[in-house]
Amino acid sequence: MGGGRQAAPSRNVEQETVTLVPSKKEYEPNDTAEILVQAPFAPAEVVVTTRRNGMSEVHHLSLPTGSGTVKVPLQEVYIPGLTVQVDAVGSKVSHRRRRQRPPRQSLRPAYASGSLNLAINNSSRKLTVDVTPESKNLEPGSETNVNLKLKDSQGRPVSGEVALVMVD
Repeated sequence: MGGGRQAAPSRNVEQETVTLVPSKKEYEPNDTAEILVQAPFAPAEVVVTTRRNGMSEVHHLSLPTGSGTVKVPLQEVYIPGLTVQVDAVGSKVSHRRRRQRPPRQSLRPAYASGSLNLAINNSSRKLTVDVTPESKNLEPGSETNVNLKLKDSQGRPVSGEVALVMVD
């Protein structure tokens, strides 16, 4: 056979992109997000990682056709959003040419990754603040008391410590 040298096989795997399509632009707390996952190869083994403030969860999913839907339950603690990362592994057809022979098809390892942030409505975290001074007109340097009322998004009173800064 020919006296030419064969190149050493490459250990590099080209990273491709997983396409992620959320079912909504913004979710409510306690919704379940549905995300369409499309790997650039099939079949694909997928790891779905969700992260927020040091909390994370990992799930495994098999996608025989390279595409499927991931359901992610959203909790209020995830406000204002949750990061979802999807890593997929599988194989893809590799086309290698040899001199004066037809192209040979073989499988090569394939890897793809994608991430997105699921936005969660934060209106449940908003407070209504009502500040009313006892005296509406004051001389410089004079004092008055201030009434402060806090209500949550449901209109219920909120108690706790509050800092109030006023400038004369």
